[in-house]
Amino acid sequence: DFGYCPRVYCENQPMLPIGVLVMVGFTVGKVPVPDIRTCHFCLVEDPSVGCISGSEKCTISSSSLCMVITIYYDVKVRFIVRGCGQYISYRCQEKRNTYFAEYWYQAQCCQYDYCNSWSSPQLQSSLPEPHDRPLALPLSDSQIQWFYQALNLSLPLPNFHAGTEPDGLDPMVTLSLNLGLSFAELRRMYLFLNSSGLLVLPQAGLLTPHPS
Repeated sequence: DFGYCPRVYCENQPMLPIGVLVMVGFTVGKVPVPDIRTCHFCLVEDPSVGCISGSEKCTISSSSLCMVITIYYDVKVRFIVRGCGQYISYRCQEKRNTYFAEYWYQAQCCQYDYCNSWSSPQLQSSLPEPHDRPLALPLSDSQIQWFYQALNLSLPLPNFHAGTEPDGLDPMVTLSLNLGLSFAELRRMYLFLNSSGLLVLPQAGLLTPHPS
């Protein structure tokens, strides 16, 4: 259902179709927000497995937001993107189409880090439609570097242990097939999210690897 909305945000609220912007008001709490905060940065997260493309940190100021962007194909979750949003992007629970037929996204921002804080686990919320099968095993160091290079986004190459070399079909091919998008299309999608203010694409020196 395109009108799906998690209970924590939308209890007693009407269902809204794609393209409708739902702004969630945050109550100012007594706990001060740190000036500098860190969020997970993950380009491809499997909803049932976790980040398979290398989990890293991105840093935001108190005026920016951590982001969790769920990419759907039709009504099924394809993958999740985690990162830092731009300060102009206060788009909470936004549902919109992408440039690709049948693909759409749901963006969740968290002003106080509760959805994507580096200090909290990534697999912490249930999804309406679990993925039918894993996208791929966690990619190895060399596969992650190849993935970043294939996207051609001038992202800093991570350098940390992310997994072991899987057997069988090339995991990069498996990933592409299960996502239903080529790497060129993935690149366009990340650029679209970036231009929308939903995802900051980090530059060299601005990512911190997850300790192995």
